[in-house]
Amino acid sequence: MDNRVVILPSKASDITELKDNLREEDIAECQACGHTPLEALTIGYTWSECYSAKVRGKTEAMFGVSGYNQPKGYGVIWYLGSDESFKHPIALVKGGREYTSKWLEKYDVLFNAVDARNTKHIAWLKHIGFTFIDPIMVNGYEFLQFYKSKGK
Repeated sequence: MDNRVVILPSKASDITELKDNLREEDIAECQACGHTPLEALTIGYTWSECYSAKVRGKTEAMFGVSGYNQPKGYGVIWYLGSDESFKHPIALVKGGREYTSKWLEKYDVLFNAVDARNTKHIAWLKHIGFTFIDPIMVNGYEFLQFYKSKGK
């Protein structure tokens, strides 16, 4: 059986396939932002350059970048995935670096905030070169702001 991770432009059906299979930490992060997994994935798909990571043909993660409603040159990045998506650490790091490099050709700064409870995402973001700055509170939960800029 082929266990390679394949990255493809997202389709609306990927949302339906992934929404009930997210990691518990990703579900908690969606809820802290006031969204269900379905809402969070739909917002990401609708407003982003959006991709899906598939393993054996099954959608295991969705991710993207959006400049919608942001200052010129700023892109908001996001990633929501299943437990299976973290069973492929080499592909996760390689893909993270590849896509952030690609997006930094279009945006001067990539940024967002991650739920402080989401330790796997925090470790992954650090590993692919994001810098963390002051925490913020979102609906009573601590989120860590992070960014990566061109040339850094």
